[in-house]
Amino acid sequence: MIDFFRLQAALADGRTTFASATPYPHIAIDDACDGMRLRAALDPIAQRLQQEMAASGDLIFARNKFVDTQFEAIAPELAELRQDLLSPEFAAWLGELVGEPLFLDPQFYGGGLHAGGEGSFLDMHTDFSYHPQQLTWKRQLNILLYLNVDWHEHYGGQLLMQHVDRESEEPVRVAPAFNRLVIMESSGVTLHGYDPIAFPAGSYRLSIASYAYREEQQRSEDVRSTVWYPRSGGVVKRSVGQLLPRAIQFLRSLRRR
Repeated sequence: MIDFFRLQAALADGRTTFASATPYPHIAIDDACDGMRLRAALDPIAQRLQQEMAASGDLIFARNKFVDTQFEAIAPELAELRQDLLSPEFAAWLGELVGEPLFLDPQFYGGGLHAGGEGSFLDMHTDFSYHPQQLTWKRQLNILLYLNVDWHEHYGGQLLMQHVDRESEEPVRVAPAFNRLVIMESSGVTLHGYDPIAFPAGSYRLSIASYAYREEQQRSEDVRSTVWYPRSGGVVKRSVGQLLPRAIQFLRSLRRR
């Protein structure tokens, strides 16, 4: 499913593009997969969306957003995509792109098929730093493959990226166009999200999300949950976004006692 020839060809300039990108390292690669076969998965995805899917669980910081971590069961094309994402070949390519050995989470914790319905949004945030179940896996990259055919700018839903220390600047916007692969650094400064969408009735903002990690001998002091930095909603909502991770960490510490 993944066009490894295309990815390999993108490496020559891709390393520099990724490392020098603003507001933080990232790259967007178009036509990353076999487009015809990827399109074949869209009808099964639409059928899956007619069934009940799990809400993302992001409380007040997201709306009408759903996640299916078992996306490989939706269509054989997505099963092949999952296999390619978890392949040694893709891991080696990622390592060459960013300059360190990495691997993808085979459980796709928090990832898989992401679907935003009517009016969906995802407030700006930074992601958790360590895998919640594999305590020495430190998150390094977010990998997003967009599935939005015939996307138009007025639909909204562009990926927004900001540095946490430069929130006054306009975010970098990346269109969620079909078969576009976005690879972005994940750290305590890499704010990202998307504004409310206006997709046609009955359609969804679609992506396949996966996350790359590196194995550490022990956790560093940089252990954090998802931290929210909403651009709208007022002081109260922003305060909740800052305090919620501390509350989560406190509750987790109580469970360990």
